[in-house]
Amino acid sequence: MRSIEVPELADLEGMTARDLERVLLELDGVQRRIGAMIAETVGVAERTVAYVEDGHASVSGWAKAACNWSAGETKAVVQCARLLHAIPVARDAAHAGSAGSGQLRLLARVFANPRCAEQLPDSAELLVGHAQSLWFDEFAVVVRRWEALADADGAHAAHERAHSGRDARVSITGQRVYVDARGGVAAGAVIEEVFDRFCDTEFHTDWDDGVTQWGEQMNPGANMPRTGARNSSITALPPEVRPAPGTAVDITSHEPSGWISLRNASRSPVLSVAKNSRTSFSL
Repeated sequence: MRSIEVPELADLEGMTARDLERVLLELDGVQRRIGAMIAETVGVAERTVAYVEDGHASVSGWAKAACNWSAGETKAVVQCARLLHAIPVARDAAHAGSAGSGQLRLLARVFANPRCAEQLPDSAELLVGHAQSLWFDEFAVVVRRWEALADADGAHAAHERAHSGRDARVSITGQRVYVDARGGVAAGAVIEEVFDRFCDTEFHTDWDDGVTQWGEQMNPGANMPRTGARNSSITALPPEVRPAPGTAVDITSHEPSGWISLRNASRSPVLSVAKNSRTSFSL
């Protein structure tokens, strides 16, 4: 057993932003390692069938009753326990605290898929490396793509059905426009990645403008209402794709007048239009 020193609540109030960040990172690292030991404890109980001593039929029922966990929390811990036992590189990262709990749970969920479990060990080092180096949302995209490739029988058929049933519509009601679309995960993952990068760029733009105006008094909650509410995810089109003043726009045609391509040029996504082309998204 090892002991750790946890700061008093009163001590937090007087800390600088840098000190608060340091304490947060230290506590998060401890939480990760504790989470790994919790999963290991559940794993040992499952492999030794210790749960039957209390009359439980499964380790899930035993852990849920012992810790008063929700069904979802119990499932996630049991899946992590099985992942750590089977994948040494994941176990090492978990106990070192170098991979987040959320990232490990994503991997554990994929490992719980019987069509992926046999293939995960061959890709474990690569995936755990991504778990340690990528932002969580980026890692989630990687995992979804890997699972779609690995689960050729199950996920592929489901993705094909989702892709075949894709649909999208744009509705204008009063002063608002509503966009509704559905389709396969493969295309959706790419669109989501582009969308998040675009939002991040808009956030940085608002932040830079706010710092110019407010200086050290800049407060993202008070001075960035646009991106603070994530309204920046849908922005006005840049001048090069807007109709010229007085130009008539034909809304009766059923043919698309152009496509919008979002691609990452350095940090800022670029919007461009190509006439008489099909709708497309590309990075």
